[in-house]
Amino acid sequence: MRLALRARDVGAILLLGSLAGFLSGCTSSAVLEAAPSQSDNAVVETSPYLEDLVLVVFALDTEFGDDSTLEQMWAVEDRAAAALETSGSGYIDGNEIGASEYALYFYGTDREDVWQVLEPIMRDAPIPLSRVELWPPGESAEPTVIEFRG
Repeated sequence: MRLALRARDVGAILLLGSLAGFLSGCTSSAVLEAAPSQSDNAVVETSPYLEDLVLVVFALDTEFGDDSTLEQMWAVEDRAAAALETSGSGYIDGNEIGASEYALYFYGTDREDVWQVLEPIMRDAPIPLSRVELWPPGESAEPTVIEFRG
């Protein structure tokens, strides 16, 4: 079976290739990230360097955790995202799992407010909190670190 490319398809492929080449030369501070708008379902462009970051880290028993624990943690993420949306103080940007840690990334305009909303949810999680890092905006910012003993 032979597939024929139309001129429009070739143009789109060339455009995507050019865009990929351009983006590969950008530094991470120059690339804007899409974040959910607090006012509606529209997407607004923000940079993580302009917002406070709350990094919540849990200790896993194994390098990547087991399926049951991960499913329970996704429920924690859902509760946290809903609480932040209700409060209007921030949003979840995702997780990172590995090296015996489960890390959650939250952004907002005030890291203390974000943590205040998240703390009761995170303390009730099925795995123990390891640490929380409260990062002010800026590429050279230093966090306030809260350590938890298990």
